[in-house]
Amino acid sequence: MLTIHLDSNLPLPLYEQIYLHIRKDIRSGLLAEQERLPSTRALAAHLSVSRHTVDMAYSQLLSEGYIETRPKSGFYVCSLLELEPVWNDPAPPVCSPAKKSLSVPRYDFSPFASNTAGFPYRIWQRLTVKVLSEHGNELFLLGDRQGEPELRAAVAKYLYEARGFSCDPSHIIIGAGADYLLQLLIQLPILYALFRVINNIPAYVASVKAVFMNIVTPLMATGGFVEKITPFAEAHAMTKADFTQANYVIDLLYKFTDEEWMELIGKFPDLTAVITENMERINHMNNFLGINLAESPGFALTPALLIPILSGVTQWLST
Repeated sequence: MLTIHLDSNLPLPLYEQIYLHIRKDIRSGLLAEQERLPSTRALAAHLSVSRHTVDMAYSQLLSEGYIETRPKSGFYVCSLLELEPVWNDPAPPVCSPAKKSLSVPRYDFSPFASNTAGFPYRIWQRLTVKVLSEHGNELFLLGDRQGEPELRAAVAKYLYEARGFSCDPSHIIIGAGADYLLQLLIQLPILYALFRVINNIPAYVASVKAVFMNIVTPLMATGGFVEKITPFAEAHAMTKADFTQANYVIDLLYKFTDEEWMELIGKFPDLTAVITENMERINHMNNFLGINLAESPGFALTPALLIPILSGVTQWLST
C-alpha cells in the first residue's frame, strides 16, 4: 500500500499531490515496471480521501502514459524506457575479493560457518511450523534470562547421551551465539572490579551494612569493647579510627580473615552464635567465583582469572 503524506494546506489539490507522488516513485524506480498499484477504493480508504480524488490522480497518470489499465485486474506501471531516471548516479564498482592461493581446507572448524550441505532443512521446517502453531504466543514474551528451561534441559540431555557429560540445566547458559557469550566472559574482569569496589565500602551499602550491624550492635554494647578490638585495628593499620562509630567497626570487620573471626569469638564468647551466623553470611557475600573480595587481589591462577584468559585465547583463535 502506498503511503502518501497529504497536506490540505498546500495550494496543490489533493489529487495532484497523489499524482506527483506516484509519478516521482515511477520515475525513480521505487515503483517497478509492471508493478500493480492499489485499487482506487483501497488507496482512498488508506489515505482517508474520497475515491473521486484518487480517480482523478490515476486518470492523470493514465493520460500521460505512466500507468495502464487491465480489464478486471487493475492499474499497472508502464514501461518508461524513454524517460531518464531521477537517480542516475552510476553504481559504484563492485570489488571482487582477492583470490587466495591457499587451497580450500577439507574440514572447516570455524564457528562462523555452518555445514549447509548436511543441514536438515525439512526437519527444521517441520519443527518451525510445529513451534509456531503450538507456542506462537510465547515467542513474543521475554524468556528466561539464562535461556529457555526446556532448551537447557534438552542440551543437558544431549550432552549426557552424546558426550557422556552429566550436568544440571541450571549450569547451562543459552546466548545469542558464541561471539556474544565470549564477550560476556571477557567482560568478567570489569564486572569483578565493579563488584569489588561496591563491596569494599560495606558501611555505605544498606543491604551489606545490615548484616554487619547484626554483629556490630552487640559488640559495641559489650563492656571493654574498644580495648578488645584495638589489637585487630593495629594489625590492619586502623589505629586512628574512632571505634565508637559503627561505620569504622564495619570497615575493620570487613577485613577479617577466618582466623581473626575465631579470635574475635574467643574475646566475646557470649556472642558466639551471633558472630558465627553472620560471619557465614558475610563470607558468602564476599565470595565471587572462588575469590574472597575482602582480600587484596593478586595474580594467583583462580577460576575468575582463568576464564577471561581462556575466552580471550578462544576469541583470538576464532578470528
